[in-house]
Amino acid sequence: MSSPAKHSSNARRTILLPDIKSGSNGHRKQRAVVLTTTSLERRTYNRSSNVVEFDKNFHIVKSYLANNPDAFEELVLELASPQQLENWLKRKGKPLSKSTTYDKLSSNDNETGLKNNLKRLPSAAENLLHNNESYYNNNVGKGGSGSSSSSSSSGSTSTGTGTSRIIAKYDQVNEKKDGSNNKGSHLNNFQLMKILNRNISSDADQRTILYDMAKHIAATVSADHYSLYTVNESGNAICLYQPDRKDNATTASIPIETGSIMVAYVAKTKTSLNLRPEQILLDDRFPKGISYEAVSVDSIICQPIVLPDNSLVGVLVLIKTVGSKSRFSNNDEEIVTTFLQWGSLALCSTKMMKAVDRQRQLQNVLFSVSQSIFNEVTKRNALLEIIMVSAKKLLNADRCALFLVDYENQELYADLFDESEPSGDIKIVPKEKDIRFSVKKGIAGHVVTHGKMINVSDAYKDPRFNRDIDIKTGYTTRSILCMPIMNKGRCIGAIQMLNKINGDFTKEDEDAFKIFTVYCNLALHTSEIYVQLRKSESKRKVALDSYFYHSSCTNEEMEDIIASPYMQVESIPIRLESINFTADDASAEFSDPNVLPRLFLHMFRELFGTNGFDVFDLCRFTLTCRKNYRRVPYHNWYHAFNVTQSMYYIIKNSPGAFDRLECLAMFIACLCHDLDHRGTNNAFQVKSENPLADLYSTSVLEQHHFNMTVMILQRDGHTILSSLSKEDHEIVMNYIHDAIIATDLALYFGNRSALQKLVDNEEFDWNVPRHRSRVRGLAMTACDLIAVAKPWEYQFETVKQIFAEFYDQGDVEKRLGITPVAMMDRDREAELPANQVGFINGICLPCYKLLAYLLPNTQPMVDNIMINLQHWQQLSDEQEQIGKESKVISLSD
Repeated sequence: MSSPAKHSSNARRTILLPDIKSGSNGHRKQRAVVLTTTSLERRTYNRSSNVVEFDKNFHIVKSYLANNPDAFEELVLELASPQQLENWLKRKGKPLSKSTTYDKLSSNDNETGLKNNLKRLPSAAENLLHNNESYYNNNVGKGGSGSSSSSSSSGSTSTGTGTSRIIAKYDQVNEKKDGSNNKGSHLNNFQLMKILNRNISSDADQRTILYDMAKHIAATVSADHYSLYTVNESGNAICLYQPDRKDNATTASIPIETGSIMVAYVAKTKTSLNLRPEQILLDDRFPKGISYEAVSVDSIICQPIVLPDNSLVGVLVLIKTVGSKSRFSNNDEEIVTTFLQWGSLALCSTKMMKAVDRQRQLQNVLFSVSQSIFNEVTKRNALLEIIMVSAKKLLNADRCALFLVDYENQELYADLFDESEPSGDIKIVPKEKDIRFSVKKGIAGHVVTHGKMINVSDAYKDPRFNRDIDIKTGYTTRSILCMPIMNKGRCIGAIQMLNKINGDFTKEDEDAFKIFTVYCNLALHTSEIYVQLRKSESKRKVALDSYFYHSSCTNEEMEDIIASPYMQVESIPIRLESINFTADDASAEFSDPNVLPRLFLHMFRELFGTNGFDVFDLCRFTLTCRKNYRRVPYHNWYHAFNVTQSMYYIIKNSPGAFDRLECLAMFIACLCHDLDHRGTNNAFQVKSENPLADLYSTSVLEQHHFNMTVMILQRDGHTILSSLSKEDHEIVMNYIHDAIIATDLALYFGNRSALQKLVDNEEFDWNVPRHRSRVRGLAMTACDLIAVAKPWEYQFETVKQIFAEFYDQGDVEKRLGITPVAMMDRDREAELPANQVGFINGICLPCYKLLAYLLPNTQPMVDNIMINLQHWQQLSDEQEQIGKESKVISLSD
């Protein structure tokens, strides 16, 4: 009779089981059932009766009867006696321990047992089983179809009795321990929980944790073998994890798909399996079996390891081999499922905690990196070197390359090279001759062109890779992570990580690299800005130096005034002590061009003496201040002198009201209060977007005047306050600042209102510093508006100068498309007298009356204002009578 092997296309996965049926002629026919993966073929062979030994073939018979209940029922009804059936039913009600064997069952004196009854099987049974044994030995055990020589030596052993074999890849043989656990009992669930919790909470990576979890679960359910398959980075394949392998921790990838092997099916469908060998052979869900290396399988559990977010992280395979004391039960399957679910949940939680910890570590690294980067922001090469070193450490890369873009030549170039040794310190070396290549070439060129990151695991298989760099440097590139460096939406370069140590660059590396490059972009942008600022600062210093040269008094001017800095007493105008004195009077009376500086020096000596003040510095300071007033109609050197003389008048006529430092500060502030005035007001600086408006947010011109004062006082040969102590110098400079800022008419209203309220409520106190400060501010405003308190002839001419300056500003505003206010509109010149009446009544009189109340000796100022107000009221009335078509005052007159 021919061998059954020729009836199967997959002899390696064929087993023979007995099939007992009754023939139509009343004779018994013994038929062999040939089981393959795809079909169940039945062949009938006539054989004589022989005795079959149970021990050798029990599992094959048992498997067949389990899958053929009709044959089992027929066999029992034919061979078992009523007494045996009754005994079996009694025994069925008593649970069998896992250690109970079928040999023990047959030792009952009152029953012959299944083993003895099987001796009454038809003679064909033995021959059929022997045929199966011969088939296996010839086709599987001796390297039949689909087998290899390595398979027979992989740890599976032949019983020599025709025992069925299922081919399975396995990772570890579960080591039995002596003691209680070696008796088939499960590992204590509480102990397993503690072990898994300890492992999951450790710092091990995910695969190690999963592997430890698989090992302990295998011990719990007394598995003989266990395997762990982990999901790759892309999530489309699984690999057998083998931590003991030196070359790599995983084997070749197995695609996650159906219609392949069992683990691939479970990974794809995320379903659990608890199978017997005959079920595996007949299941067309995985036609390629379970794997490729031989091990005798009696039962197998295959379960997916799925996180709470339904993402697959692995597949666990547990195997019990032929000869095990028991197969996997439903309870075992529940234990595996429970602990995998718990482990997945705990692993997910731990994964999240580790992710947070990684983020914290990344933040610490980036903080450290950012400190280093911005400490070297002024030095381009040092900054680039820090970026390269920090990137290498962050991503654990073997080499780093940084390319910058030369847009003019459409090239990428690098002049810093990583020449670090594998086990040595990081060494970034600048080269005199840089490496250059087309911006459209290589991975870096592609990143720069498209502005997107690229992660390449095998550089030489990527057609975009530029091998010229490796040829020039002698380096072999394996993996690349390249990121663009952006600046203002434009790619200025690319930073490239080469050959990650121990693996390829991961998604986590990409995320960390993206964050890192943001810092790099910011640092490079800041560096560029700083370079521009340094250039601007250098230009400013050059311009300032030139300005100082041209704005300082000349040696000729100094020689003239230093020869006789102080005028003879008899030459001093008597009216200098009066509020009616003006700069025009001095110019008309004296032909000396330096008469006003000499008069200033005289007033300074009268107020503060000469002790502690260097006359050379005073002369140079006075002449330089004069030179820094522009030639504008009103806010010029003459206005500055008149304001200073008015303060001289107030101080001289209010002895004891202000202390020495207050007087010194206000006197100097008056001379400097309009330095470099442009003939336009604060509002114009903002409307015209003058650079001064960018420097100061409030009191634009006044802030500028004060800064000009500071620059002059700090120049060599101009330090008139150098004799003061540090404390007094600071006090005086603060007083000067407050005094100059107080000349902003916008601040006057609030100051006068607050001071008036203190007076009205009888709360004003000269001993309160804030009250004194308000009086100093009021005095500065009075001096700045002093033209209105001068004699009528001077007041009238001065108003013409003021409005000439106003109209000039109005003309510029019209050219800029800005509508000027009424008093600055030349077309409304007829309104000038009425404007003056309103200006005196609304601003000037309240100021001077309050000052006269606080400093009674300043009453002459109020008297002059009242006289001038009468004149302006008269002109206003005349203008109203003749109408707007004619003008009582014309600036051209």
